[in-house]
Amino acid sequence: MGASALIKVFRTLVAESLKRQEADAAKGSEPFPKADSDAIRGVMSQINKALTERIETRNQIVHAKWFIGFGDAGTDDIKSTGYYKRKLTQSGLDFVDGPKTAEDVDAMKEACDELAGFVEHFIYGFLTSDGPRGMSLRFVLKDKRWQIKQQ
Repeated sequence: MGASALIKVFRTLVAESLKRQEADAAKGSEPFPKADSDAIRGVMSQINKALTERIETRNQIVHAKWFIGFGDAGTDDIKSTGYYKRKLTQSGLDFVDGPKTAEDVDAMKEACDELAGFVEHFIYGFLTSDGPRGMSLRFVLKDKRWQIKQQ
């Protein structure tokens, strides 16, 4: 099973769990808090978008045509590295932009680490303590992006 399929499974489990929580709450006297539903749906949408972007970037890098230590008989330094990947656009084939330096790769790693912490915070909050209730206490919508609330 690939990464995209795992994301779909994760999203489905969260959505079905939320649906059940909302249905159970509707049977009782205390409705499921709309702020928590909004937080869960918003955070999941943001996680899905970010993970999809990371997967696409990973696939572009892994499935690109790489040139490592390339050159000819007159090349003195074979430390150069490069790759290219093409994609279909409305105007035809185009090159995919990707990391070109170690700093670019480090920035990608930092972005992945940040996303991993965000996902971990979501999962921990969803599966423990108050469960889906209270998610609006863990996350805040700020400048159209969900962020972890600072305690």
